[in-house]
Amino acid sequence: MTRPPPPALIGVHGRTIYVAAPYGAPTAEERAENVARAGALCRVLVHLGAYPVCLHAAIEAGHYGDDSDAEQRTAGLHVARSIARSIVDSGGLLIALERNSGGVSPGMRSEIEWTIRNPYEDGDHLPPRVRLVRWDEIVVLDGVEL
Repeated sequence: MTRPPPPALIGVHGRTIYVAAPYGAPTAEERAENVARAGALCRVLVHLGAYPVCLHAAIEAGHYGDDSDAEQRTAGLHVARSIARSIVDSGGLLIALERNSGGVSPGMRSEIEWTIRNPYEDGDHLPPRVRLVRWDEIVVLDGVEL
């Protein structure tokens, strides 16, 4: 990696990171792109010496139920939120990958709110253990293959 990481990724070395990123999308192709982007963020984090936890591939494989079924999605989100809170409460970070259009998805908002124990709207101040990073900040880093 020849360029410095974005500010949200400074100081991640040796830390466990919960990766929150968009998953759901209208088409299978868009969902696959969301999974690939979450994976790219994980690769960057590993390169920076962090220990990322990302559930996208497990969601895709149905490990937490069928994401298209509302009841199973709710149960799966509860698992994801609990993992995120556990990581942050034990000294790790939640890093959220914002959408191309800015802001976070409804599922990400739920993970952030559960973790910080407060409502969250795009643009709100976040505690230091919850950080936002944009896709354009990740994709430009050397060594990221998509």
